[in-house]
Amino acid sequence: MKDSLDPGGYTLPPTLDAQLAALWSEDHFAVDGSDLGFLNMCIAAARPALILEIGTATGLSTAALAVMQGHHGIAGTVRSYDLRDVLWFDETRAVGDLVPEVAGAEAGRVQLTSGVTALAVAQDVARDAAGMAFIDASHQHPWPLLDTLLLLPLLAPRAPVVHHDLQLYRNADNPVGVGPKLLFDQLAPAQRAVASDLGLGVADVRTPSRSAADNVFLMWRREALGRQGRELSRGLLLPWTLTDPLEPALVAQIAERLRAHYPGEVARNFEIGHARFCDAQARAAARVAPPLRGLRARLGRA
Repeated sequence: MKDSLDPGGYTLPPTLDAQLAALWSEDHFAVDGSDLGFLNMCIAAARPALILEIGTATGLSTAALAVMQGHHGIAGTVRSYDLRDVLWFDETRAVGDLVPEVAGAEAGRVQLTSGVTALAVAQDVARDAAGMAFIDASHQHPWPLLDTLLLLPLLAPRAPVVHHDLQLYRNADNPVGVGPKLLFDQLAPAQRAVASDLGLGVADVRTPSRSAADNVFLMWRREALGRQGRELSRGLLLPWTLTDPLEPALVAQIAERLRAHYPGEVARNFEIGHARFCDAQARAAARVAPPLRGLRARLGRA
């Protein structure tokens, strides 16, 4: 997949570029110009008739994906899924509210589903049917990795999978948003790509961009899905950064889905990682200050 990327595709469709140059702002908490240029380059190479997106938010990226499909003459659909019905940063706004404005005539390509996780995608999409995925939902580890494992069986071999917010781990104000980086580190250099690998950066697009370079990365669905799943699942054994525990029913559903599509090691690694996370939570809850009498005794001996 990396070999098929054409740096010329980093240039956005002119109408989209002009529209986003006027619309885009930091307040959208969304993809920027360089992120979209990278997505456009992947669409130009893969020509996906069905694009899956996990994490809709405002729908800016959802709409942009639809416009890019149309620009490249691809008859297709963008299916986007989000756990929330309203925006996490503004509960007066519905998820995907920017789609009509940004997508315009291409808005009919977009199908939005809210109130679900990546588990729900298999209800709409057959195995090996999708041509591309964009994952930009929870960045807490292991959600980016789990979203990937849940989507890979639904993607055709060599289909690109693009992840957002690779650089979020560098933000000192967000200590839990390390999931994309941990997933990136599970991939061998030959199995991943960022814009700078092609000599591209934020200066190569007109639509406004944040200063962080290489904030999206590409991986792809490999032919040997079982082997890919085993290799990726080792990341599930690393410390989880979830702020909320997973419901037991959700844990069971994820494990069942992983067993259905991958060797048993993958589901076992998920269950081991979850047990470690629960154990860490229990240890943290059990921590108490030492008894005052014992503390005085130690201070006296010192």
